[in-house]
Amino acid sequence: MAGRVGFVDPERVPLALWGVAAVITAVSFAEAAVRVAADTPELLLTPNYLVSFGVTLPFVAGIAYGARYLGTEPFPVERNRRILGWCVAVTLLWLGINLLTLLVLGFTSPLVVVAWVRGTVAFGVGVGLVVGIMEARAVTQAVAAEQARLQAEHTARQRDLVDYVNSLLRHEVLNGINVIAGHAQLLAETDSDHATHVDPILRRSDEIQSVVREVRTVVESVDAETEPEPTELATVVRQEAAKARDLDPDATVNLSVPEGVSVYGHGTVGLVVGNLLSNAVEHGGDAPHVRVSTEIDETRVTLRIADDGPGIAPEMREGLFERPKSGTGDHGYGLYLVAVLCRQIDGDVTLTETDADGTAFEVTLRRADTDNSGGTTPTEGGHTTASVR
Repeated sequence: MAGRVGFVDPERVPLALWGVAAVITAVSFAEAAVRVAADTPELLLTPNYLVSFGVTLPFVAGIAYGARYLGTEPFPVERNRRILGWCVAVTLLWLGINLLTLLVLGFTSPLVVVAWVRGTVAFGVGVGLVVGIMEARAVTQAVAAEQARLQAEHTARQRDLVDYVNSLLRHEVLNGINVIAGHAQLLAETDSDHATHVDPILRRSDEIQSVVREVRTVVESVDAETEPEPTELATVVRQEAAKARDLDPDATVNLSVPEGVSVYGHGTVGLVVGNLLSNAVEHGGDAPHVRVSTEIDETRVTLRIADDGPGIAPEMREGLFERPKSGTGDHGYGLYLVAVLCRQIDGDVTLTETDADGTAFEVTLRRADTDNSGGTTPTEGGHTTASVR
C-alpha cells in the first residue's frame, strides 16, 4: 500500500510528473549522445540498450498523458498526493529489485547502470501512476455512490415529510378554516349585531384558504416526479380566463391564442396562467381590461398577459418572484408560486413592462407539438380571438 507524500502540494503533482517525463527523456537522449561520442560507438546498438530505450519511451508517453489527465482535475485534488505516493512506492520497489539484479550480474559500466536506472524509474513511475489513478477513480466512484445513496434516503424522507404536510394542510387546516367560516356565516345570518366582527373573520378565512391552496400546489409540484405532459394552450387559457372573469363582474379579458398549439406542463400550465390572470384582474383598473397574446417559434411559446392597472411600485419590483419574507404582500404568494411552477416545467416568467398604463408579464413554455426534426406540426382550428366578459 502506498503512503501519502505529505510535503508535496497536491496541485503541483501534475507539474512534477511532467518534470519526471522531461528528465527521463533528457537522460535518454543524453545517454544516446554519450554512446555516439564514445570510442566504441557500437555501444549505441547493443541489444540491451535498444530494448531498454524502446521500453522507456511508452512509459514516458504514459507519464506525460497521466500528468495531462490529472491536470484536468478528474478527482478531488487531495487525491493527487496518494497517486504520487504510488509512483514513489512502485519506483523504489522496482529500483530495489533491479539493484539486486545489477549486483548479482556484476555490471560495472556507468552507461549500463544509467540505462537500468532510467528504465526502472520510467517503469516504476508509469505503473505507479496507473495504479494510483485506478485507485482514485474507484474511491471517487465509491464516494459518489455513497453520496447518491444518502441523497436518495434524504429525498425519500423529504418526500414523506412533504406528503405529511400536504395531508395536514388538506385535512386539518382547510377543514378547520371551513368550520370557522361556516360558524361565522351562521353567526352573521342569526345575529346582525356582530356583523362587523364576522366580516373580518370571513375575509381572513378566505385569504387563509387561498394561501393554503397555493402552498399545497407548490408542495405538490415540487414533489412531482413525472415528466410534464403536453396540454393544449388555447383550451387552458379560455378556462382560466373564465375563472378570472368571475373575480370582478366589470372585468374584460381579451384573448389572442392560436388553436392546436400544445405546451408541456399539463395541469401546471393552468395554475401558472390562472395565477397571472387573477393577479391582472385584481390589480387592474376600476373595470379591469386584461389582454392575452402569444408569440411562437419552433421550440417555445411565449404567453403575454397585460393589464391596465397602475403598475407595480419600484420598491416591489426587485425580488417580485422571490418567496415573501412575511405575510402575503400586495401580490400574495401568487407570483412566487408562478416562478416555482415555471421552473418545474422548464419554463420562465418575467416582468416585461410596468408603468402607470399597466403591467405585462411574459411566460415562456416548452412547445410540445413539434416533430423529431425540430419542425412544427401543422395545427388546426385557427386562432382563438375572444373577449371574456
